[in-house]
Amino acid sequence: MGGDGVGRRSSRSYVRSFTLRLSGTRLCARSSGGDATVKKSALVLAPCLRGKDFTWFESDRRELVLAQVLCLDAASGVGKALKPQQAAPAGEGEEGGERVRRLPRLMKCHGLGEGQEWRFRAGEAATALYNMAAGLCLGTTGGRNF
Repeated sequence: MGGDGVGRRSSRSYVRSFTLRLSGTRLCARSSGGDATVKKSALVLAPCLRGKDFTWFESDRRELVLAQVLCLDAASGVGKALKPQQAAPAGEGEEGGERVRRLPRLMKCHGLGEGQEWRFRAGEAATALYNMAAGLCLGTTGGRNF
C-alpha cells in the first residue's frame, strides 16, 4: 500500500464517551450477547454498571460505538413480528400480513453513515437518539429490550 492512502483503513476519532441510560431509571443499554464484541446482538436494558459493556462512544462520523468495537446499526435490524396487542410505532411496516418492527443491531462499523449515523443533543442529560436513515428514534418495548 502506497502513501497515497488508497486501500488504507481510515482511523476513527471519538468525540465523547457516555452510558445510554433510559431516562428516569437506573437501566442502561448493553449488548444482548452479554459481551460488547458479539456482532448482530440487539440491545437490552440492564442495571447500569461501569465498564466496557456499558460504555458508548460517539465517533466523528456520528456513530454510536459500544466499547470502541461495534456500531449501533438501525438499517441492519432483523424483523420481529409484533404481538397483536402491541402498537406499532411510526415507520414500521407489514410483511406477509404481520406488523414488523426492525430492531437495531450491533454491527461492524462501515463508516458510510446510513443506518449507523445517529443524532442527539449532546449537551442535554435526557435526549432522544434519532437515526436519519430509519427515520426513527431509539425506544424500548414493554420489557427490557430495545
